[in-house]
Amino acid sequence: MLRAIMILSAVVATVVAAWVPIGPDGGNVMALAIAPSQPTTLVSVLYSNDTVLPVYRTTDAGAAWQRVGGVSRIAAVVIDPFDPMTLYCSDGGSSVQRSTDGGATWQDGFLPFSASAIGCDPFVSGRVYIAGAYYDSIGIPAFGVSTDHGATWDGWPVVQDTGSIMTLDASPVDSGVIYVGGEYGSVYRSTDCGLTWELRSSGLSYDDIVLSISASHGDPGVVCAGGIYGMYRTTDAGTNWTLASTPRFVMSVDFSPAEPNKGYAYGYDTANVCFSTIDAGVTWQPMAPVSPSARFGGLIADPGLGDGTWCPTAAGVMRSTDRGGHWNSVNAGIYSADISTISVPRWDREHVYLEVAGVGVYKSLDAGQTWEKCADFLSCGNICGIGLAEGEDGDLLYALEGAG
Repeated sequence: MLRAIMILSAVVATVVAAWVPIGPDGGNVMALAIAPSQPTTLVSVLYSNDTVLPVYRTTDAGAAWQRVGGVSRIAAVVIDPFDPMTLYCSDGGSSVQRSTDGGATWQDGFLPFSASAIGCDPFVSGRVYIAGAYYDSIGIPAFGVSTDHGATWDGWPVVQDTGSIMTLDASPVDSGVIYVGGEYGSVYRSTDCGLTWELRSSGLSYDDIVLSISASHGDPGVVCAGGIYGMYRTTDAGTNWTLASTPRFVMSVDFSPAEPNKGYAYGYDTANVCFSTIDAGVTWQPMAPVSPSARFGGLIADPGLGDGTWCPTAAGVMRSTDRGGHWNSVNAGIYSADISTISVPRWDREHVYLEVAGVGVYKSLDAGQTWEKCADFLSCGNICGIGLAEGEDGDLLYALEGAG
């Protein structure tokens, strides 16, 4: 009887043996943040079918990522400029979450309005801003502030007007100055940390929506605001705005802290979605495209490198160190891909083919030690099966598209 129990224990131990991830690295990055005080530290939040979204952290500029925890909801994430272990996350609703241990655990804070835009004061430790709208019978632009690292929040309307705040940025060179932008081509400016506001929308189209905004790290009068119709720029702190020709549908804009005349933007404009500037936003030049395309969180300027920028994508985190001339994936240790199908040929068990949903087909010829993305060959995106046949010059692949 004792021997039978020992054999059964061995069988059970075999059944519950741990799985070891072998790749491919990457995943669907929903939000990305970089620590202003420590540019080699980043946090990424990835999509998951689970109720908890994986949170990954790197302290060596993406050379190695570790999963540190999970968060329940995400619209945007920022890292405290004074403490790289403190994170703030808005969920697009009436709560904001805070972590003081680098993303391992999170605490909820509740707001009197719905908010998506979030940012930190670069001059005052513990001061955090959040913006959105009150929704009763109409939407009223709303703004909130915390002075205790997100433990408690106070909120109030920006003005008694319709619409929602979509974006905010605290000036990095002018203490107490905040810009917010939103519906009906509106930009508001506060010089007292959000207590009072002034509408500064001359030159902005009423039909436009301000989706992103960034204040210069050099000249306090220079601000760029991205809208549906294009990129707007002001040199007098928002008193007057002019419209640049490109890009359009600007989902993100971010000036470089390292070199104030440089900046990055993500916007739809024909085939190009990534743009850069070297003249503080006067002109914008297309960058090499990111594949797959960037998330709406868009491009983030590297605080320590004027030519450096980061980009969250459906395939993971991408980085450029030459102002978008080339992009490199930096996903080592991130294992959060949604694999829809996998096949291994019977004639060579070292060969593995799989599809990462929304990204493409990958192959490994060494049982998963290394992976290579195959050339795109599908017209409708995801597939539901990969068939293999032995060929003279290598494996033959047959893909079954979801559309048939």
